[in-house]
Amino acid sequence: MESSPFSDTSDSRDESRITGRPDPSPSSSTLREEDPPFCPNRECVWHYPPFPQGRGWYVKWGLYETEAFGSVQRYRCTGCGKTFSSQTFSLDYYSKRVVDYRMVERGVSECMSDAGVGRWVGVSGKVVRNKVGRLARQAVWAHGKLYESLEVREGVVADGAETWCRSQYFPGHVNWVVGEESQMVYLQEYVTLRRKGAMREAQKRRREEVERRWKADPEGIEASFERIGEEMVRWVERSEGRKVVLTTDEHPAYVRGLARVVELEELQRCGRFEHRTVSGKRARSRDNPLFAVNYMDRELRKDVANHVRQTTRAARNVNDLMNRLALYRVMHNYRKSYRLRPDQRDTRYHGEVAGLARERIEAEVGDSYYRKRRFFTHGVLPAEGWRTWTRMWGTPMGEGNVYIPRFILD
Repeated sequence: MESSPFSDTSDSRDESRITGRPDPSPSSSTLREEDPPFCPNRECVWHYPPFPQGRGWYVKWGLYETEAFGSVQRYRCTGCGKTFSSQTFSLDYYSKRVVDYRMVERGVSECMSDAGVGRWVGVSGKVVRNKVGRLARQAVWAHGKLYESLEVREGVVADGAETWCRSQYFPGHVNWVVGEESQMVYLQEYVTLRRKGAMREAQKRRREEVERRWKADPEGIEASFERIGEEMVRWVERSEGRKVVLTTDEHPAYVRGLARVVELEELQRCGRFEHRTVSGKRARSRDNPLFAVNYMDRELRKDVANHVRQTTRAARNVNDLMNRLALYRVMHNYRKSYRLRPDQRDTRYHGEVAGLARERIEAEVGDSYYRKRRFFTHGVLPAEGWRTWTRMWGTPMGEGNVYIPRFILD
């Protein structure tokens, strides 16, 4: 297995940071003597692989005291002269509260609201949102690493699960791309739509008032499927000659979006890509070619509070909505057994069924996933992952600048 600067080299003294329990011996264990894996300054040559080995590239540069973490060691890079600390490489970097990230992940993926998770772990909903954002970047990074190494060997199915954010005047699509056999979620996008369907006169007037301030992109779904089509091209390029088959329902915007990708048309002509359409009115049974996305739609309604029908826990910001979906994708792809029924039990993860080795999965989403901060400059992210990491999903009527902590772009 390829070595990683985030491999687990810590001892049991870090357990207090994960569980939130007080350290039994602060004087001896709050100061960590772990070697920094690289220089965190992205303009330094020692920031990028191959990562520096040994201790010759840095010197110790004093200590500082914190309430949350005790004594923290500082360092200075001899290459660029920048200083940093052992805390720079922690998932709790620039944080004042320590919580159990496993509990946060579990609560978000089991239909609890931020406030509910906060009551469970003993912090405010605002702290939970901060922790979900941190863990979401870990999730996006881990999925990007696994996705990059995965050769798609099955047909895939794409469709949109309808939901809403902020107000029911702003419905949206979570556009999934799911493995036909494995039910692994490869890609997920979000598009805000114009409210449609039957409305009373008062609701129509209200929609007109809203649209004077903010209008949904009428070609949003097409743009989303154009991005999906661009990923399809990359899949074909690394498929070693195998044909990639994408199945969707007959939504005309899906067809128009895929048609925008010129390379896909060329691949379709030479027989390396096929887009099949199926009626969306067919029964949602196991033999329906759209079963994989219908299954994910059911799981979404059941497991993620934002998307329960008629929910009182709807998202108020699309970026936070996508953060929770990033966590849920890791739970579904890399932690959940493929089949749970006694007569069909299969303890492989969905990612394993898609072709990933369990050792590879556990290297990315194992214990260090909850402790070691992943760096943006070291990841390879699909377009949707990049937008989630940098909080670039637009929120309806979201006036003002989006706050992006500077350290997340390292």
